[in-house]
Amino acid sequence: MFRDRLEELARIKEPSARSELVRLLSAQYADKLEREPSDTERFLFSSLVLDVFDQLDHSVRLDIVVRLARTDRITSALADRLATEAFDLSEAILEHSPVVTEETLVDVVRNRTDRHRLAIARRDKVPEKIVDALIARGAFPVINALVQNDGAQFAVRAMLALLILSNGDQRLLGAMAQRCISDEEFREDLRLVSQTDCPLMPAELEKALD
Repeated sequence: MFRDRLEELARIKEPSARSELVRLLSAQYADKLEREPSDTERFLFSSLVLDVFDQLDHSVRLDIVVRLARTDRITSALADRLATEAFDLSEAILEHSPVVTEETLVDVVRNRTDRHRLAIARRDKVPEKIVDALIARGAFPVINALVQNDGAQFAVRAMLALLILSNGDQRLLGAMAQRCISDEEFREDLRLVSQTDCPLMPAELEKALD
């Protein structure tokens, strides 16, 4: 019965039929939790969605995001496409998808809004390259979320950028001090910067580190 319904929908060329076909397939695909899909299944499902993406109703695109955004059951190509959609579709991909590419995330950071940047700043892991881009483009809520995110990785250049920004923002200085309490590596990196007599180091933070 299910297969017959899929074959019937596949023969209809109307966009509504395409949407219903993908809706049924995504539900079936996502609900098979007893085993992980094979690479072939993952590729075929994602390729089908991408092939008819422009014909899909917004509700069907959202259904795919709700079911699959937090999983590796879609390809990077599909995750990247969803990441460029309107924010209600892209938010979960930006914040949770394990398969969205770093290149796409950096592009979103550079070209979209602080709402998009904030979603990325909340990811479980934020590599140094993305952290650099977020600090360069983000407002305080974005940078504050990064500093509070234990999965955000700060290179030396990111540390220096934080120090520059914190000289004019007591809120950020407080967030950095709190991160020092909870993150030994972050604290030691800042201590190393302090020991170079860096003129960017706020006096209050340097005193606390000492």
